[in-house]
Amino acid sequence: AKLDRVDGITVVGPVWAQLAALAGAFEAARAILAQSAAAARTLGRADALEHLAKIEHGIGELEKQHGAKP
Repeated sequence: AKLDRVDGITVVGPVWAQLAALAGAFEAARAILAQSAAAARTLGRADALEHLAKIEHGIGELEKQHGAKP
């Protein structure tokens, strides 16, 4: 199966978002997740959307631990 840019964003985006959050770049992490979610919707990937929602929740928890605004 040939992968294209949308597939790549869906797969790699969550990894980059988590790395950004761990570096304290919460706004960037959410922007990356939003792009990944848009790609997943384009592909009809409900499983990916569910996974992204869990990651977003985890990023929110991490942000609370750092004392930043949610």
